Amino acid sequence: MTMKRDQECNAVQLAAMARLDGERAPAEADEYAAHVAGCQHCREAIAAMTQLHTGLDGLSDGPAGVDLWPAVHARILRRHAQPSARERRAFGGLAALVLAWRTAQLVFDVPVPVLNALVPLTVAILIVWWVAGDPLAIQSVVLDEQQEGA
Repeated sequence: MTMKRDQECNAVQLAAMARLDGERAPAEADEYAAHVAGCQHCREAIAAMTQLHTGLDGLSDGPAGVDLWPAVHARILRRHAQPSARERRAFGGLAALVLAWRTAQLVFDVPVPVLNALVPLTVAILIVWWVAGDPLAIQSVVLDEQQEGA
């Protein structure tokens, strides 16, 4: 396809989406029909859009089966509470390690400059991981609450 043909196809497909959504289409009806009649690609794309639109219209949007707000609200409240003793120790330890590392940098000339950035970063990541837990762990508050209620 040429660039002009691609632009025409894009305009016609946008017009088809607008018509499916009940909006006023930007393309003229006769130009639209003429292009669709001569373009297999646009006919297939419009047929797929129409099928998707029909399928989505058939879906019901009833109420959710689970109310997540109580669990989310409880976690927000826990996060804004006073830091625990474990968190205070962790951040105190982080501050002490960073201070010790900076002192060692000033006293000893380390020939590997990459260590100057990687060591404090690694320590900070490990301490945050220790305090916050594994960020890759899958946690489900809803399932826990359902099991407690059973």
